[in-house]
Amino acid sequence: ITDLKKSQQVQEDLFEAVNEVPIIINLWDENDQLIFANNYSKSFNSKYGIYIDEGIKVEDLWSQILDKEKSRPKIISNNQKLPNLDFDDERKIIKEFKQFRDELKDKVQFERYMENITLLVTEKRLSRGGILSTQTDISELKEQQKYGEILKEALDQVPNPIVLFDQSDNLYFANKNWINLFKKDGFVPYIGIHFSELSQRLTRLGFAEKPFNSFDQFDRYFKRKKGRK
Repeated sequence: ITDLKKSQQVQEDLFEAVNEVPIIINLWDENDQLIFANNYSKSFNSKYGIYIDEGIKVEDLWSQILDKEKSRPKIISNNQKLPNLDFDDERKIIKEFKQFRDELKDKVQFERYMENITLLVTEKRLSRGGILSTQTDISELKEQQKYGEILKEALDQVPNPIVLFDQSDNLYFANKNWINLFKKDGFVPYIGIHFSELSQRLTRLGFAEKPFNSFDQFDRYFKRKKGRK
């Protein structure tokens, strides 16, 4: 009895945690009827005038969503392809997406757009036939990526070689001028290479007499190399 009570308490704690986590979580049975939607899912959808509750069929939910948003999902990583959806025909899009969902064997991810919000949607087929659907707000991340691309493009235009390593001493960024220092030597350092490995490879390839002991030595080497260019 004690073990049963502990197990029940763990389940209750888990249920409370899933209910309050700021991620849309929907659990569908093998017939695409909603078994569970956490509180965040209900409040988020309600804010946009979308009704979602246990027992609703996925087609009815999509019908509501399509009435509120008219943007094409952008696939980002999956083991299958989304159908070529025609957003001018609501019945057709629901039919094609339902067929795609029925044939889903593992997992698919895509982006969903609502006003100024970007959601990362993950649909995962479960062992008993149902589907776990999660949607995470990645709007801030997408904005950071956009500014990161702008910064990368700007750094590529800087006439000086620029290289950055992360806190673990792995190569994090290298602009075109830094990469170009090695092109004629047939060596292109890859993002993620560790400083010590890069140093050893440069030595083996004859770019340096011995491995660098510090980033200062590394920096001085590139300044000399650029001066010889």
